[in-house]
This record gives sequence, C-alpha cells and structure tokens, in this order.
Amino acid sequence: MKYESFSIRIEPSSEGSHTLSVQSPQGEGQGTFQVSQGDETPGPGVKPGLGRPGESRDLGARLSTRNAPPLDAGKELFRALFRDEVANLFHASLGSLRGRHQGLRINISIDPRRPELAPLQKLPWEMLCRPETEDFLCLSRRTPVIRSLEAHRERRPAIPRPRRLRILAVAASPKAYPSLAVAQELTNLKEAWEGQEKIVEIAFLERGGLEDMRQALLKAPFHILHFMGHGKFDKESGEGVLLFERGDGTDQPFEGRRLAQLLHDFESLRLVILNACHTADAVGSQGPSPFAGAASSLVMGGVPAVVAMSGPVSDLAAVAFSRMFYQRLAVGDTIEAAMTEGRLAIQRAEPGDGWATPILFLRSSDGVLFAPRSTVWIRRAALLAVCVVAFVLVSILAVGWVRERHTAEVMRLTADGVGFLELGRKEEAREAFRSALDINPDNATALGNLAAVEIQIGDDEAAIVHAQAAVKAAPEEAVYHYNLGNLLALKKRYEEALPSLRRAIEIDPGYANAYNELGNVYLDLDRPAEARKAFEAGLSYDRTLAKLHKNLARVALAEGHPEEAILHLETALSSYSPADPAGKAEATYWLAVAQAAANHSKEVCATLHQFELFDPRLLNPFAKDAALLAKQNRCIPWP
Repeated sequence: MKYESFSIRIEPSSEGSHTLSVQSPQGEGQGTFQVSQGDETPGPGVKPGLGRPGESRDLGARLSTRNAPPLDAGKELFRALFRDEVANLFHASLGSLRGRHQGLRINISIDPRRPELAPLQKLPWEMLCRPETEDFLCLSRRTPVIRSLEAHRERRPAIPRPRRLRILAVAASPKAYPSLAVAQELTNLKEAWEGQEKIVEIAFLERGGLEDMRQALLKAPFHILHFMGHGKFDKESGEGVLLFERGDGTDQPFEGRRLAQLLHDFESLRLVILNACHTADAVGSQGPSPFAGAASSLVMGGVPAVVAMSGPVSDLAAVAFSRMFYQRLAVGDTIEAAMTEGRLAIQRAEPGDGWATPILFLRSSDGVLFAPRSTVWIRRAALLAVCVVAFVLVSILAVGWVRERHTAEVMRLTADGVGFLELGRKEEAREAFRSALDINPDNATALGNLAAVEIQIGDDEAAIVHAQAAVKAAPEEAVYHYNLGNLLALKKRYEEALPSLRRAIEIDPGYANAYNELGNVYLDLDRPAEARKAFEAGLSYDRTLAKLHKNLARVALAEGHPEEAILHLETALSSYSPADPAGKAEATYWLAVAQAAANHSKEVCATLHQFELFDPRLLNPFAKDAALLAKQNRCIPWP
C-alpha cells in the first residue's frame, strides 16, 4: 500500500473544546473538537472471561470497556472529530484515492508539551467508525489510524533499508507473575520469516534482563526490538513500567522513561514492539509528566515507531497479533497495513473489541522506517540521462572517502565534478574527474563518475573502458560490477553483461537493482524463465522496487499470462515515486498492452488516455506503439 496522510493536529482552545488543524491531500482546514465527560472512559481491553484463564498480560484490576458498544462509541467519536470542513476534507481525500493499492493514513497528532491535552490519549481513536457505513477505519488497510507525539528533539538520521533486517526478541516472564506463551510467540516470529534467513536475523533473549539486552544491542546493530512480557501503568505516578527478568527469575521493573534513555543512542533501532499490557497508557493523575507511559516515552525519546497496547491483552490476542504482523512485514507490507492485518487476526481469534488494543505511534507522518535504497546507475535507453546525477551522488557515498583514503585534493576535484554535472556542465565535469585521476589513477569513484559523464556526452567506448577500470580498482564493490553490466547491456552486449551482473549479486546477495537488470538482460536474450527467476529474487529482497513488478509483468506477457501481468503492473503503478514519472509512464503503457492481450478493450482506452497525459518527452519510446494500440482498440479520440 502507498499512503497519503490525513493529519489532524489537536490543540487546546476554550474550556472543554479543542482546535483542529488539518493537512490533507485535498488541502488544509480548521475545525473544533469537544470532549464530553462520557468520552473519558477506558479504551478497549480484555473483559473477564476472554482468553485462557491465568494467561493475561494485565497485572492490575481488570478494566471493562466503555458502557457503550464499540460501534456506538466509534460513531460518536467520529461525529465529534469529523465535522464541517474536517469532514469535507476527509471525504474528498478518500474520494481522490485511485486503485486498491492506495490508502489514507489518519494521523492523530498531539503536542506532549501541553499537559492539558494528555486526557486525549485515553480516547479510543482506534475505534473511529464511519456512521454512514458502520466501518471501523483501522480495520481497513485503506484507512489506518496512527498516533504521533510531536517530540521536540532531533530526529534520528535516516538509514537505508538494510540488506539484512535484525530483530532482537526479549522475553521476560518473572516467576512471581502469571506465565505467558512467549515460546509460542517466538515460534510465530520465526515462522513469519521462514525461508528468508538471508534477509532476516532473529536474536532471542529467553530470560529478558536489562543488562543482557543492553549488551546484545552493543554487539551488533538491531532494527527491531520486540518485548514479550508484562507491563503495567501506575496512575498515581504517571509512569508506564515494563517488568524485565533478573537472573534469579525475580522481576525488575523499569519505567518507559528510563528505557527510552537506554535505547537513545542506538540509531539503527527503527521499531519497538511492546507486546505487553498497558504499554500505550500515558495519563497519570500525578507525577512530573502526563505523557510518561512506556510507548510515549520511547517515541519522545527518539524511536521512529512504537507498537504498544492500550490496555490488558490476552495471550491469545498477543500471539495472534504478533504472528500476523510479522508475516505481513515479511511479505513487504507497510507497517500501517501490517497493523491492520494484526488487528483483524485478533478479531478472528477472540470476540470483543481487543482488536483496538494495539496502537501505532509514529514520529514521522509518512510512516517510513527506512530510506529507500537508491538506484546507483543509469536507467536504460531514453531514461539514461535523468539518473546519472543520482548515480554519481550514491557512488560517492557507497564507496566512502575514509575507507578509500582519498587525498583532500582528489576529494575536492571529484566533488567539483559532481557539482558541474548537476549544473549540466559536462565537459567541465569530465575535466575535474580526469584531474582527480591524474593524482590517483586507481580511484574507483572518480573512474565511475567519469564513465557516467562519458555516457552523457556520447563517448560510449571510453565509458566502458573507465567502468572496467573502476571494477579493477575496487573488485569487491558490487556497485561497480553492476554499473559495468548495465553499460554493456545498454550497448546490447548482453552475453558480456551477464557475468558482471551475476558478480554484483554474488558480492551482495540482496542487490535488488542488480536482479532487475539481470532479468532485463535475460528478457533481451529471449530467456523469460530465467528472467522471471531474477525478478522474483529481486522482489524477495525489496518488494517496494516498482520496476521489478513492471518487468515481471513483461515476463508474464511473454509467457502468455496477461491477467498476471495486469496485477503486477497495478502494483508497480502504486509503487512508483512521484520523482520517477518516466517509470510510471512506461508502466502505464505496458498496462494498456496487457489489457489488450486480455481483451479488456474499454480498460485499454482509459489507460491509454492516462498515458497521453504524461509529459510528451517521456512518451517518445512508446508513442508510436501506443498510437497503434489505440487504433486497434478503436480508442476515440486519439492524437
């Protein structure tokens, strides 16, 4: 799914009401929101008799849900929030979504510096329900509900999507408390990622102690921390507490505020899962901070995303949620879509409103945990010139100046070359890179950049020579093998391109772009079965790479499976970034081709009319074939 954000920022106003500031795909707006006394009741939770006896993660007295049924409560909250201009923007934004792979993320944003807003954290936002359809928003992948706290501290620097996702699972079940099904939860975690050991590594701390967890985090970078255990919230102190386990089996209470401090320096950590009761609670009657719950403390401490529980949760629900959440992440779902599937798993596992107990907190409004792994070389054919600058910048970062021990002068000259290239001053860029190579002839970065400039200038043979020299200078860098293979493929020297692309994958098994180019070469050699294997292998590492879906559709067409091709192309079109209109134009053309092959004539014409809306400069490689396709399907009018 690809999400647009519908952000509602709640601010204090007159007594009993709040001001709403909305940012949406259809513009900005204002509104008001009033909290009635009846709204300040506990959120969803496990009622007595649900789940298996003795197997709840709640340590306090059981809290029943609000007196009103979830449906009525959700409708009431929806009517209070979505009124007048806010409602108009919401419905307009929903109506603007195109295709089943687009969604609208409902973001409830609260400023933790305003203690008078703390009671709003108690409201069951996850129960928001559209009165006209009686649909709970967060039970649809198209309308996930998230919460964000405006943490007024620097954001953790973005890191690229890791080639291997590392999960630290910490299980704590102190002997003085009810035993939990942590073994089953761990099994579910492993099964969710079964068959993907090359891209996922799970480390498990069976008796979750703070010192053991800290040492594990210090040894190697982890991207997800999953806590399985007991949690509680002290209403008087306003502190959320997790119960870790000491070596002797006794409990070690640890406040969320201190846990945030412990995790603060681990910048690789992007997501924390707190599969324990009351970890999302954040409102105390006393204490220094009304936002001192476990989850809110972690978010304000800098963790990009936290999944926590707003009340008691049964073992049955916790295990069902964990299993489905990780399964969906494993197949490439966004975190919002994975949350929705986790909620639905709870709904299937037990009756009641426990599906509203998991809460997703995000620091950023876009829900992105990792920066996309940039393409480091040129697109083929007509798209070549657009991407050279991106290649240059990533190439500099990929190799790393310190490791290569470049001299300051080589660094300066290469940076000058990049600057000239961005300005379109190609000859000056070439001279700068040549000057850098005069100082260090084996500098792989300068060689690679020089090859990129020569491609733009049209000196293809010189570009190949310098790309080969870059491989020789840095034989263990996958990017240079990939660049050389790409260049050889561009010159239709396909058999020569194959070894370079295979070597890039051998060095870096998770190199999705290399799999994509390898598949393209196989297609050009009329070897669709091998092309399919390459594209599918690339998708196993990065399901967000739109061109892999597009090219897999080309394979399906070559094999005579147009319906399969249509599905892949719809996925591709929902995945392309706005920064890549050329890729989207190409995928739109291929969608029309697939629809024609499947005898969907009406859809063909609609798609071709979408195609002609793109910048004419992007249509040149396909314009003639598109016009012929329009004529064959009697699409009128057509230019």
